[in-house]
Amino acid sequence: MLCIARALVLGVAPLAVLARRNAEVSVHNAVAELESEGPFEGEAATALSAALEVVGKSDSEELRRVVASFEPQYMLAGGTSQAKDSLMMMLMGLPFAFQAGGIGTRIPCLYRLFKGEPGSELTTVMRYTDGLTPDGPVSPESVVTKIEQHMGKYASPSRFGEKPIEILVTGPDLNGAVYKNMMGRVVGRASDPESMKNSKDIDDIYDYHVADDNVILMAVEKAQTNPQNSMIAPFASKIDPTGKRTLWVKTWADFGISEQGADSGRACADVQDHFRQMDFVKPPGSPETFWIATVEAEPYLQDQSLSLQERMDRLEAAIAKKEAKMQKFIDGWKEQGCFFDFEKNIKVTKLRKYLSDLHSRQVTERLPQLVAALERAKGGMKLDVKGLQEKLEMLPKGDSPSAELREFTGMYKLIFDEQFIGERNPPALGLSTDEIKEIQDREFKMTAKEMASALLQDWKNLQHESYDEAFGRKLEESANMLLYPSANEQLSTTG
Repeated sequence: MLCIARALVLGVAPLAVLARRNAEVSVHNAVAELESEGPFEGEAATALSAALEVVGKSDSEELRRVVASFEPQYMLAGGTSQAKDSLMMMLMGLPFAFQAGGIGTRIPCLYRLFKGEPGSELTTVMRYTDGLTPDGPVSPESVVTKIEQHMGKYASPSRFGEKPIEILVTGPDLNGAVYKNMMGRVVGRASDPESMKNSKDIDDIYDYHVADDNVILMAVEKAQTNPQNSMIAPFASKIDPTGKRTLWVKTWADFGISEQGADSGRACADVQDHFRQMDFVKPPGSPETFWIATVEAEPYLQDQSLSLQERMDRLEAAIAKKEAKMQKFIDGWKEQGCFFDFEKNIKVTKLRKYLSDLHSRQVTERLPQLVAALERAKGGMKLDVKGLQEKLEMLPKGDSPSAELREFTGMYKLIFDEQFIGERNPPALGLSTDEIKEIQDREFKMTAKEMASALLQDWKNLQHESYDEAFGRKLEESANMLLYPSANEQLSTTG
């Protein structure tokens, strides 16, 4: 609460600085913008990021609805195994993307990146909009594992879902943006009913997520894919026939590029024609395709013996190496007087910066709505805090032996937490994950409020001489204050 209040106090006033920088931005001028410096620096940029972070972490539906109506989301879409996960990691600068291969991605993953204060630590919060896993902060090192565990809930029975996992990441070196990584599109086979169902379900999910005008589609496909066999170009052309909100990205751009190099013995015109032939079939007027040499899925990306910063540094080093390889290709041909239309579209670091600036500019166009919503939220928070304080002041004071009930419930939770996520190996009692889930599902088939009521009723039924009515009222009142959404979910796998 203090963190949110501080962000609100610091964030609203400097946002007026950004409001004067409004400019209409379209993906059509992406190439021109890539060469320019973004104007979002200093106090105003920090204020904007702080305000958006408040929205992302708030339970205020109004705040989230207001920002969702205009905040650009970059939706990475394409067929299966087209290096979308690798591209996602490169755009974020984080080794976070869930790399399952094939159709392991069962629901979209939405990453909200916020630029934190200089010197601050990188923090992550995960929201599960399908309600199958409790929301909450997690260590950055465990993000991929948490995603994998949640995806597993869609494996049996095998299905796909439209409600995304939201991963909110705040760090001093991040570029603010919102990326949505989709499952790969597949072609159903008439002889395989399940594949036909998967194909339709995925297409429906795509249609749902691309419906809002503020969604910018990033059509992703390997450079080696024949345009006639594209899984994403027909879809992109259908939903965006003017090409105004589609960015086109070819991955694995460096694979076999030595065969097209200036020293390969091939003629300039032949190499230029090769890239034209392998480019997407796009609507007229679409921007130039980005040809990105994507990083491979090396062990360092999930090596737990390395710190997160070490893995981030290695990722950036790998990106720099890939960009240098593509630049060498361009420079080699340029020395021979041979040029390529996409030569400014080979660096993912420039694309990353451009997308972040575009995100900031689009948000500033609707700053009056954002500021008004933040002010209303700030007022509501003050009223909520005051109301809770008044309720607590009305409760009887004092301590009693029945406080042992609180200690008991705390210890009960600690035991279950240790069983499920304990750092000891093996966990307490040496129970398997399946055994733990079975026990917790059996014991905790109730919400947090229901559990508090059940504990209180059991305590009353004991008719113990040290039973304290005042403490019982405190417990009941505390349970009634659980207003956040997950308080209405059943306590099962976490205790």
